[in-house]
Amino acid sequence: MKDGDVFRWYFKNDVEYRKKHAGSGTAYWCLDNQCVYREGKGLIDTYWTGLDGKYSSGCEKYVRLEEADLEFVCNLNEVEFIWEQSKDEYDKVYNLSHQKNSYKVYAVDRGVGKSKKAILAKKEQELADVKSELEYLQRKVVWLTEEVEQLSS
Repeated sequence: MKDGDVFRWYFKNDVEYRKKHAGSGTAYWCLDNQCVYREGKGLIDTYWTGLDGKYSSGCEKYVRLEEADLEFVCNLNEVEFIWEQSKDEYDKVYNLSHQKNSYKVYAVDRGVGKSKKAILAKKEQELADVKSELEYLQRKVVWLTEEVEQLSS
């Protein structure tokens, strides 16, 4: 492991763990299931510390390697952060948000530019959304016109 490695994680006994907490809403309470490795500190869940995890806040939760299954996401030293508004303009985006997505953080591999294909897909979706809204508004104009005419007579 290298300093800055980010992982998704779950307990090795995830099924049993979830059954134990079923109905209580406390399985993975105040945990992101995302952690960052910090040299000299270990694996720190990002819920309380975000991606930084360099400073002790007294609230950080450590993930024990022997208790968790890890899935590598990226290394913070090999990515650049992007604005949420542009996340749909890249082919591969890392969602590194924390506190259960309350704090939005997105990144892409360092040096990777925006993707024409991804931007085209984003614009096509925007166009479809606007056309749908226009159709709705046209139907609403007809409906309101009929209502006004009925009320006027």
